[in-house]
Amino acid sequence: MAYSFLRNQMKSMFKYPLAILHRLLRFWPSYIMALFLYSSIIIHLGEGPFWSKINILGQINFCNALWKPIFFMDNLVDNGETMCMGWGWYLQNDMQIFMLSIPILFLYNKNRKLTYMLISLIVLGSLIFNLIEVQIN
Repeated sequence: MAYSFLRNQMKSMFKYPLAILHRLLRFWPSYIMALFLYSSIIIHLGEGPFWSKINILGQINFCNALWKPIFFMDNLVDNGETMCMGWGWYLQNDMQIFMLSIPILFLYNKNRKLTYMLISLIVLGSLIFNLIEVQIN
């Protein structure tokens, strides 16, 4: 993503929101269809004595708040413990990282030194957060 953005070296503000919109329009149709199938139809497809005991049925119970996965926030709310589709965490993390990288790339086009400082602070903050989280748990 960074390569394709920096290849053009455009400093236009419109390029960045359009990139987010383009990505949302690519992700949302199939993702929302998967959410719909997962939360409402898949429960009716199984049968047998062990169907009620498999893990997928436990996750379907968390699909009552579909706004969380639709807006790619299911892994952030409730610390990700009540995710509707367990495998959806990758798409949510990917979209969140994409959204974070867009302003960083814009800043990189404007002021590279400030961007390097910001990235250094993000990495340092991430390391400190992980150290604290490991110590707590």
